[in-house]
Parts: sequence; structure tokens; C-alpha cells
Amino acid sequence: MNNKYLKTGIKALVKLNKRSYTAYIVGGFVRDFLLGLESTDVDITTLATPDTISSIFEKTYPIGIEFGTVLVVIDDVEIEITTFRHDIVYPKNSRKPEVKFSKSIEDDLVRRDFTINALCMDANGCIIDYVNGLNDLNNKLIRCIGNPSVRFKEDPLRKLRAIRFATKLDFEIHPATLAEIYQNPTLSGVSTERKKSELDKIFASKKPSKAIDLLFDCGLIYEFFKGVKVNQKNCRYNNNVEVVFGYLKLIDLINDNILLRYALTIRLALWSFRLELNDEEILELIKSLKFSNKDANKLQKLIIYAETKPRLTKENVVKWIADAKPENLDDLLILYKNIEALDNEKIAYYNQLITIIENLNENEKVYTTKDLDIKASYLISNLEIKEQDKKYISKILDSLLTFVHSDLTRNNQATLLHEASRLLKKYRENK
Repeated sequence: MNNKYLKTGIKALVKLNKRSYTAYIVGGFVRDFLLGLESTDVDITTLATPDTISSIFEKTYPIGIEFGTVLVVIDDVEIEITTFRHDIVYPKNSRKPEVKFSKSIEDDLVRRDFTINALCMDANGCIIDYVNGLNDLNNKLIRCIGNPSVRFKEDPLRKLRAIRFATKLDFEIHPATLAEIYQNPTLSGVSTERKKSELDKIFASKKPSKAIDLLFDCGLIYEFFKGVKVNQKNCRYNNNVEVVFGYLKLIDLINDNILLRYALTIRLALWSFRLELNDEEILELIKSLKFSNKDANKLQKLIIYAETKPRLTKENVVKWIADAKPENLDDLLILYKNIEALDNEKIAYYNQLITIIENLNENEKVYTTKDLDIKASYLISNLEIKEQDKKYISKILDSLLTFVHSDLTRNNQATLLHEASRLLKKYRENK
């Protein structure tokens, strides 16, 4: 056993066993270990209570004590150790769970979500399987433990988790489990934060197109567009295979860029739902998905400019970069490059765009007023700006930026000063 995390997990099991408490490594770590995948999330389930766990191990933190969970740190490895449990029940009108501890590992396992996530490993490395998880693992199946309807009612997020695991592991969802998702494509009562966390993991996977296709096909995609009016009967996702396939292929091609994958998926959704949102409505939609302000603003620009192609002149390209924001240029070029990869006829356009960008000299990279070859202080000292004129400075600089975007050769101090003088005179006359 060369796996550092496995060794540390076994070490924790031995320590619990020496105190006469049965304990097992359980869940995703065991699943991934059997599949030959790397995993750092070691979870242990045990007969020992939280108080006992805290007394056995030296470095502990009661991170989920209300669920019977204690975080234990051994050799710099974090392990979550949880007492055997029956079902967790949330009383009506309360978010405080009622947790009942059990003395049986079987009780703990049958309340879990999927068979492949209920496999256990003891201190000798032996696999314990009470729910036929090994068979499903070998057959590459995501199957709910017991009745899918019951499992999904306990936590509707499990529907999204089923799709995520099928995508991550390239498994199929068992027909009975999948049928329940299609019959009830809702995530009622699930917070946006939890839903987005699952989506983040989907978009971080190697081939998220599988999940995206399932989300659209079963209808769960609508759970992420509740902030806008969508006529589900008017959806054209399944009516234009060529467009949809192009988007899905592109999403898979763009590796290690979750925001770009989000941008393309939202664009696909807007196209599918026949929605025409203005810039502010797009930003509002993004913020409803609980992105940070920084990511929301970036994502808005990526969605708007994802397929907006500038005419191939220096002025148009610079204006395009300025509108999309220079900090988004690298991401947009990644997107453009992959778009062209889908269509050989468009490669020439991409190559010309790159050539123009690479050949811009420093004086032509005028994306904000800070890039102008003139500063506010220079205007004040050379235009005899009076106190009452200072309110025009910002407006003048914005106008100068537009002035330069129509002809980059204008970005020189003399030309800009002359234009600023004209603008100042105009503003004074129109006050």
C-alpha cells in the first residue's frame, strides 16, 4: 500500500480497532481506489461516538458534530470520522437535523446515495459490500440504494450527483434511477450554493458534455434558470443536432477553464430557450447562480463576446478587446482557437486575428483611458482648466478613447490635446 492517504486511513482504523471499535474506510475513497483513481478524501465510519473519537486521537476538530462527524488530522492528512448512523431526519420547519446513531454498519450504508459509494474497507484492506456495489462498479452503473424515489426525496441534490458521477467516471445511470430523475426533474429545497458546487465539479471533469446533455434532456437544466421566464415547450435543444453537437464538442475541447465552460453552456441554454437577454439581464442571471462579483463580471463578458467576431482591422480589434476587457483576452482567444478547430474554413480568420493582436505596438494597445498618450494632469496644466471645468475631465478622456478607437494613429499627445481643446470648448458652450 504505497498510497499515503490509504496508509493514514488504515492507521486510523487500527487505532480505533485497538480500542475495540469497529471502523471502516467508506465511500468515494474506496470506490476510487478500486477504480485505480487518485483520491485524497478519506472518510471513516465507526461504532465509536464523537466524544470517544475525540478522546482517541490527538488532533481533532468537531466540524460536523451535529451529524456525528469529527475531523481527525494524522500525519498532516485530514480524515473525517463519523459514527454509524440511521437516517438523518429534518423536523418540519427546522434545519436542525435529528441524528440517530446506530451500532450496525449495515444501517449506516443503506441510508447512503449510490451503491458504488457504499463500499467499505477494513484495516486489512478487505472490501465489505452490503449493497451489491462491487457488481455495479464492474458494470459501470450508478444505481440508487433501494428505492430511487425515496433516496431523491431525502436529498434531491442526489439527482445532480448521479449525473456528476456518471460524467466523472464515464458510467451509465441505472434505468430505474434515471427514470426517477426524468419523472421528477426538480431540486426543490436545495440551496443554489449546493447546486453550483455540483456544477463546478461537473465542469471540472474531463468530458462535461455528457452531463450537460443529460441536464438538458431530463429537464434539470431549468433549475438554474429560475430567474428568467422560460417556456419549456419552446426549447429547441433536441431540434438542432448540429448546433448542440458543436457546443458540446467545444465545451469538451476547452480543458482546465471552468468559467469558459460555464459561458458556453449558458450561451447554449439561451439559444435553446430562445432567450434574448441584454447585458444587465445576463449579469443578473449569473449572479443568481452565486458567482463571486469578480467571476460574474468576467463570465458576463465571456458570454457576450464568446462568438462576437471583430472585423479584421487594428481599430476594430482594439475596440473589441477594450469592450471585452483586456484581462479576458487570453480566455477569449482560447475559445476562438477551439471554435476554429471545429471548422477548418475558419482557421484563416483566427490566424489573422492573432497576427493583428501580436503586431500591435504599445502605443496602439489603447484599451482604457489609462492607455491614452495624455493624462488628466497634462490636460489641466495645458488647457487652462478652471475649477468649474474639472467636472469635464473624465468625460473628455472617455471621448478621447472613442476618438482613438476610430483611428489608432491619433494616440499621440499633440492630436489628443487638440481634440481635448475642441471638446472642452463644446462642453463649456453647452453647459
